[in-house]
Amino acid sequence: MAAAMRLRSKSEAKAAE
Repeated sequence: MAAAMRLRSKSEAKAAE
């Protein structure tokens, strides 16, 4: 699901901060 991938990308970006 593209939505799941987008959510994971958002989570990863937050963790990188």
